[in-house]
Amino acid sequence: MTRSICYAGGMSKRATAPNRAHPYHHGNLRRALLDAALESIAAAGPAALSLRELARRVGVSHAAPAHHFGDKAGLLTALATEGYRVPAGEVYQMIESPRGQLGFYIISDGSGRPYRVHVRAPSFMNLQALAKIAEGRLFADLIAIVASLDPVMGEVDR
Repeated sequence: MTRSICYAGGMSKRATAPNRAHPYHHGNLRRALLDAALESIAAAGPAALSLRELARRVGVSHAAPAHHFGDKAGLLTALATEGYRVPAGEVYQMIESPRGQLGFYIISDGSGRPYRVHVRAPSFMNLQALAKIAEGRLFADLIAIVASLDPVMGEVDR
């Protein structure tokens, strides 16, 4: 007794992975999720942040953000501790204060932490002149000289 089997179609085709706009594998998925979260928060605020929507925007499974951060609170905690990337370069920003110019000079290598930060505190600049001002004066005069400079010692300590 012989059996014959008839196939109505051709050979089955080998299954291929669906074409995706973005490949699943990321070089640094954690950073990609944090960047997408920053964009989402800037657009709609932290209340509208959704891990599923975040995963969709990055092009990964909905479980991927939960793997890295646990939940929304974990993601927000990571954003607070790691922050955002400062563009590479350098900048000097100043503001006039009642005691003089308060300036911040920052050099960044493009990471989340600045390469160098320098604070130009007005009280520190005024206090540097103390040696020249006090030259030839009595030691007892230093109290009046320092008071006339009006330094904020917490500012000098930077």
